[in-house]
Amino acid sequence: MFGPYSYLGGTIYKFDRLDIPISKQGYDLRGGITIEDGCWLGANVSVIDGVRVSRGSIAAAGAVVTKNVSEYSIVGGVPAKLIKKRTE
Repeated sequence: MFGPYSYLGGTIYKFDRLDIPISKQGYDLRGGITIEDGCWLGANVSVIDGVRVSRGSIAAAGAVVTKNVSEYSIVGGVPAKLIKKRTE
């Protein structure tokens, strides 16, 4: 499930050089995004390129997911961090 205003993608722009505008320095592609079965991304969640959100995970509203999320995890914050694991 995807909450309103969720954002998937976002390239990582290079910004090392001061003599060239950031928009002209290029960007790093990190292999796309994978959202596995049974995930729930709350409202206004952003998932950055190269991240895998594993099966059954939840990203809390407003989270910025910059690293892989393991199965049945609940993450939140900026950047997103583990809040707890889902259990039966």
